[in-house]
Amino acid sequence: MIDTSFVSYSDAIGGKDPDTYSPTLRDYHCLLWSKQLPCGKSFDLVADAAPPFYLHHSSKLGTFRLSSDCIVHTYSRRKSMLPIIEQFAEGEIRAFWDLGSTVGARAANFASLVEVFGMLDALRRQDTLCSTISIKII
Repeated sequence: MIDTSFVSYSDAIGGKDPDTYSPTLRDYHCLLWSKQLPCGKSFDLVADAAPPFYLHHSSKLGTFRLSSDCIVHTYSRRKSMLPIIEQFAEGEIRAFWDLGSTVGARAANFASLVEVFGMLDALRRQDTLCSTISIKII
C-alpha cells in the first residue's frame, strides 16, 4: 500500500535528496510504474538495494534505468521570488514543501536520453514485441 501523505525527506539517508536516497520512495515507484503494457508484455522494475536508488527494467524490449524527480517546486529559496514568498506564512511554505515531497509530486523518468532513444529504437525494430508503451500517470 502507498501512503500518499508520506514525506520522502523523512527517510532519505543522511537528509539527502529523496529521489536518490529514500528507500520508501524507491519502493513506491516500483509499485506505481511496474505495469503490464498494452501489448501484454510486463514492464517490471527492480530497485537497487543501496543508494543511489535507481529502478531497472531488462527484457526483450531492452535494458532501461529509471530515476525519480520532483515535479512540484516552492521556489522559496530563490531571491527573485522573495517578494511573493514573503506574502505567505512560514507554515504555509513548509506545508507546501512537504506536499511536494510526497510520491504524488514525484515522477519516474528515464535516467538518460540515451535510454529514451534506446527504448524507442527497440520498439521500432521489434514492433512485434510491443508496438506501444504507454504509462498512465496516476
